[in-house]
Formats: sequence, structure tokens, C-alpha cells
Amino acid sequence: MKTYPISGILALCAALSLLSFPTGSFAQETKKMTTQQVYEEALRAYYRGDLVAAERGLRQVIQVDPRHSTARGYLAQVTHKLKTQDEKGGSRIEQNLAKVIVPSVDFKDATLESVLDFITEKTAELTNNEFRPNILYKGPAEELTAKKVTFKLANVPMTVVLQYIGEFTHTKFAYEKFAIVGTPERDTVAAEKPAGKEESSGLLSTPR
Repeated sequence: MKTYPISGILALCAALSLLSFPTGSFAQETKKMTTQQVYEEALRAYYRGDLVAAERGLRQVIQVDPRHSTARGYLAQVTHKLKTQDEKGGSRIEQNLAKVIVPSVDFKDATLESVLDFITEKTAELTNNEFRPNILYKGPAEELTAKKVTFKLANVPMTVVLQYIGEFTHTKFAYEKFAIVGTPERDTVAAEKPAGKEESSGLLSTPR
């Protein structure tokens, strides 16, 4: 039987290892490619107005590449816009809720309490728990079970669902900085009604 010197076997193994695995910083190149993809997706989110997603993506890019000056520039713009929105009130919550598209809604004699819970839980489900709106009701507690709604919708933003709920329960919902606050319309009318003016009656309008 023919034998081979140990040195020759070691040399052969070394050559095979060079053929089997790419030389250089292959893992680093893959990481850079992934970072570039995250950066491009963040820019797409920025230009379609999804500032929350843009901020998240840009921060990921900078975490991997702190010297990414362009990402830092965009992040500064995004941070400024988000801060401006927060100072204006609840526009950020409204924008996030408007991006959540509900495949179907089918309420039949559903209480106000249950449909508000639906909005919170369904939004969290559809956003993979990235966004869970906080909804408060300022009316009497018994109205949460006394007021009921019946309607069907399909493929609509969650803001439209909330608008329908407001119409059918005579509740005005306001997007504030940290929550969505529902107030019975009788309370808002009383607060806004000028002295000496009588309230006019009307039919329920259909949300547009």
C-alpha cells in the first residue's frame, strides 16, 4: 500500500480549504449588502410618508455603519418632522392608524367597549405589535356597554372604522399626543354651542 508524507496531506487540506471557502471578508460584504437594503427601504418609507418606519430603518443603518453620513442626514430630517408632528398633537397616531388596512369588519349589535377593544387588538395584530393605540372614553362607563353598532366594511383604513364607530355611537374621537380620546357628542356640542343658540337636529351622515 502506497503511503503519503504527513506534510503532503496537510498541504492538500490547506488547498481544499481555500477552494471550499471564499477568501476575504465575505461576511462583511454580506453585512454591507443587508445594510444597503435596509437603507433603501428606509428611504422608500421616508418618501411615502411613513416616518416611523423610516426612522427605525435609518437607526439600524447607523448602528451598523456610524459613518453613514447620508443616513444621518435623513435621520435628522425624520426626527425633526416627527418632533413637529408631536408638538401639533396626535397627528402621528392618526397617520399610523391610517396605514393599518383592515381586511374585513363585521359588527352586529357590538358594544362600544368591544369595538374599541377590536381597534386596539386588531391594530396590534396587523402591525406585529409595533403599534397598539391607546383609546380612552370620557363618557359614563355604562355607555360603553349601552351603545351598540352594526355595520360591515372591507379593506379600509382603521381610521375609517373609528369614524364609523363615532357616527353610530354619537362619539367624537380626537387624536391627541399619547392617546385617542372619545367624547360623547352632547358634551362637545355643549362646549362648542354659542350662548342663545338652539341645537338643530339632523340625520346621521355617512362617513366619506
